[in-house]
Amino acid sequence: MLHCALACCILQVLSVAFATHDGDLLVPKYGECADELRAFRARYPRSTASAGELAARNATFCDNLAKIIRHNRLAHRLGWSMGVNEYADWTAEE
Repeated sequence: MLHCALACCILQVLSVAFATHDGDLLVPKYGECADELRAFRARYPRSTASAGELAARNATFCDNLAKIIRHNRLAHRLGWSMGVNEYADWTAEE
């Protein structure tokens, strides 16, 4: 039992260390991508059916923004980059 608790603590410390490493990207949450979200909403205004749908769209936008940032850190190797467009708050299925 003690070994398991110690292993869990070590994993938590390592995950924090790796998540804050300069080469890694912390996935933005709603508050961390608020400026980009405001700019997106101003450029691409939409009417949504409900507050719940708007919250889901905002979360999707932040998830997609994190993917864009991660990809663009490797764009020089991949040969192409990604950016925000009018579909940035859509899911992959949409």
